[in-house]
Amino acid sequence: METKASPLADRAARMRFNRAMREKGVGAKVCGKCFVVKGLEAFSFKSKSAGSRMSKCRACTATDTRRWREKNPDRARQWRDQNRERVAEANRRWYMQNRERVAEAHRQWCEQNRERVAEANRQWYMQNREWKAEYDRQWRQANPDKHRDKAHRRRARLAAATIEPFTPADLYADWQEHGLYACFFCAGPAEPLHVEHFYPLKPADESATPGPHALFNLVPACQACNLSKGNREPWAFLRDALAERGIDLDACLAFFDVD
Repeated sequence: METKASPLADRAARMRFNRAMREKGVGAKVCGKCFVVKGLEAFSFKSKSAGSRMSKCRACTATDTRRWREKNPDRARQWRDQNRERVAEANRRWYMQNRERVAEAHRQWCEQNRERVAEANRQWYMQNREWKAEYDRQWRQANPDKHRDKAHRRRARLAAATIEPFTPADLYADWQEHGLYACFFCAGPAEPLHVEHFYPLKPADESATPGPHALFNLVPACQACNLSKGNREPWAFLRDALAERGIDLDACLAFFDVD
């Protein structure tokens, strides 16, 4: 069966059609390659100041460019080498105009190629272990609060605990509001500062409810109290810690009639 040629394959017919579209204010034109009527957004600008568009649509232009590069690899490479700055600037402008599109495409690709991404990351890490270790060390020194918060959130995820979002600034503001300037357990100076989960993320008693990673469950502690408390039940630890200083926690709570 013989295929009929498109009436718009004739250049004069296409020009008349496109002129009629412009006169009627319709945002469309015919592609000079595939002869399909498409919206103006499917055509790259020929001159933005004049508002004119290319005669071929973006899809056809991309196909022709790819075929030309495949047939002329040396000439394509030579042109890129001679116009590095021009290519870099064009790529930068395109990226700035399509940042969300690039991010979404990258996310989808990573989602579809998890094993490949994991293998590439593993190989990169093995080849750059010393550099990565030094970079991480410098980052931890420059961002102690962020590092501490990151470590706590990771522990919370591993323990499948509830995580409520907050920033280090929120935490310090909460401590200031409640007058928490010293170690919560021994009232000594919290130096070096340890941020302790009052109710542990993973209690020693498996039947106990894990504490959340949330503002109300974080208290300042000194290094000795934090390390000795571990994942013990907090009130039992506090009772023992005060007893070492000659203070009976139960008697204090009974005095204030606190249940």
